[in-house]
Amino acid sequence: IRAGITIYAKWLINEYILSQDWFKRFTSDSTYKEKIATIQFINTTTTEKDSSWQGKIHVGKTENDLIYLSRRTSSTNSSLYDFLIWSDGTIMAPPSSGWLFGSSSSFGNYKELISISFENFNTSKATTMRSMFSRCGYTKMTSLNLGDKFDTSDVTDMKRMFVACGYRAMTSLDLGDKFDTSNVIDMGYMFYFCGIRAMTSLDLGDKFDTSNVTDM
Repeated sequence: IRAGITIYAKWLINEYILSQDWFKRFTSDSTYKEKIATIQFINTTTTEKDSSWQGKIHVGKTENDLIYLSRRTSSTNSSLYDFLIWSDGTIMAPPSSGWLFGSSSSFGNYKELISISFENFNTSKATTMRSMFSRCGYTKMTSLNLGDKFDTSDVTDMKRMFVACGYRAMTSLDLGDKFDTSNVIDMGYMFYFCGIRAMTSLDLGDKFDTSNVTDM
């Protein structure tokens, strides 16, 4: 590197913010959520993406946030679909990530959802996750692992975050390595009815700090 020239590594890493209303970019029909079997977040490009994935719908927060949604018929059930949310950069959760995969429906619009893969999903910019997974995978989801990029260190609101998530079939919930709750104030009903029928394992990780929580 020449003297006087500074290279900033972050310039080489594109970060794109997902729209909080990403699903509405696909359709305004909320009942379509009942047809989703899986959701995957990956890093790929148009040319590298498996040809079995159809469509390219923009779901970034702004036109400059290059995140797209594609779908294909589920391999496990021909009446359902797998969703692929992809970008050639890092997909960032929006600051307000409330209801991102959640539903206010009594039995959950995402009730057929089996899994969510967070391979390329960074939550370090999120400040609220209220009802983020509310009633998600109500009928079919057996496990949820948030992985090693689910950074919640700036989040202050986790109220109803996992309410009735995996209500009928979930056996395990793993919050991952970066689930840091040191700044969280509201945890009201956070795990209410989560996996109530079958849950046998709940891993809170080693950063589940409730010292600032005022509502549980």
